[in-house]
Amino acid sequence: MLLRRSITGLIGCLLLLSIGHTAAFAQTASRLTLVSGANPSTFGSPLRLTASVSLPSATGIVTFKDGATVLGTARLVDGSAAFTTAALSVGSHSLSAAYEGDAHVLASASDKLVQIVKTGITSVRLTSSPNPSIFGNSMTLTATVSPATGLGNVAFTDGQTTLGTVYDLADGIATFSTSSLAVGSHSIKASFSGTSTLSGSVSNTITQTVNATGTLRKDTTVTVTSGTNPSTYGNTVTLRATVAPAAATGDVTFYDGSKPLGFSVLSGGSATFSAASLAGGSHAVFATYNGDSAFYPSTSGVLKQTVNGNGATGSTAMTPNGCTDAASVQATAMSSAIDAYFAAERAAWQTWSTSVKAAATQTALRAAQISLTRSLTHSRLQYAKAGKKAQSAVQAACRNVR
Repeated sequence: MLLRRSITGLIGCLLLLSIGHTAAFAQTASRLTLVSGANPSTFGSPLRLTASVSLPSATGIVTFKDGATVLGTARLVDGSAAFTTAALSVGSHSLSAAYEGDAHVLASASDKLVQIVKTGITSVRLTSSPNPSIFGNSMTLTATVSPATGLGNVAFTDGQTTLGTVYDLADGIATFSTSSLAVGSHSIKASFSGTSTLSGSVSNTITQTVNATGTLRKDTTVTVTSGTNPSTYGNTVTLRATVAPAAATGDVTFYDGSKPLGFSVLSGGSATFSAASLAGGSHAVFATYNGDSAFYPSTSGVLKQTVNGNGATGSTAMTPNGCTDAASVQATAMSSAIDAYFAAERAAWQTWSTSVKAAATQTALRAAQISLTRSLTHSRLQYAKAGKKAQSAVQAACRNVR
C-alpha cells in the first residue's frame, strides 16, 4: 500500500511538471495588419508597405506578396516590418503579408489589400533655337519629357496647326526643325502622347519670333557646381549653373549622363536645381544653357558627383569603378555632342548674318537656309550616334564588373 501511494504521488508530480512546462512554452495568437503608404500610387514611384503584428514583442520575418508573387521580406522591429517597392505595374494588385511566427507568437496572415497603381505623371519642357529666328531659316524645337522615355510620341503645334510629330524619342528628348514659319510671332506647344505606364502631358507655350533679317548673338560659357560633394543617398543635392555673360536670360537644363534631370530659369546669370533622387555611386553631371535672342547656347564641362550609400539596409555599396568610369565617359560624350550641335548652329547663323542683308535676294536666302538645315541635321545625327555609343559602353562596362 505504501509503495502504491508513492508511485501515485510520483505520477502526480510528473503530470504537474508536464503541464507547467507546456504552459511556459505555449504560443500566443497574433493578428497581422497590412497598410499601404499611398493608395492609389504612381507607377515608378517607391511604395512603402508596412505590416504590424498585434503583439509588439513579436520577432521574426514578414513576407510581402502580390498575389502569389513574393515581392520581398522584412524583419520585425518593435512589432512592425516595412518593405518598399517600385516594381508594381499599372493596374490593380492584391497585396498581402504573412508573418512566420516565433517561439512565443503564432504565425498569422493579413487580409488582402487592393493596391491601385496609376500611370506615372509626366511633364514636358519646350525650348526653341534660335529665337528669334529668320524667315526662311531653319529653327529647332526641343521637347524634353520627364521622366525620360523612349516610347510615345511628341506633336509640335503652332496654335491650332500641327507642325510635325516625332515618334522616336531619345532618352525623353524629341527635336523638330522647320523653316516654314511666317514672319511674326508664333505660340508653340509640344504634346506628349503618353504610354501604357506614363500619362500624356502638354508643355509650356513658347513665343517664337520670326524676323525678316537678324543680328549676331554673343557667345556664352556655363559652369556647373555642386553644393554638397560627396553627398549622402536620400539627401537633396543642389546643383548650380553659372552663365557668362550674366546678362544672358532663359533657362538651363541639368543632365546626369545622358538623362535630363530638369531645368531652371536663370536669375542674375545663375540657375539652381535640387536633385533629390540620385542613386548611390558616381554621377557625371553637366549643364546646358539653352540660349536666348541675344546669346548663343553653351554646355558646361562634366562634374563628378559622388553619392555615398545606395539606400539598402546595412549597405553602402558604390557603383563599380567600371560603371563609374563609363558613366563619366558617357556624360563627356553627350556634353561634347551638344557642344558640337551648338557650334554648328552658331557657325551657320554667323554665316547667315554676315551674308544676308535687308535687301537679300531669295536665292541667297534659300542658299543660307539649305546650308543651315544641312549643318543642323548632321549635328543631330552625330548627337544621336554619340549618345547611343556612350550608352552601350556603360552597359557593357557594368556587365563586365558584375
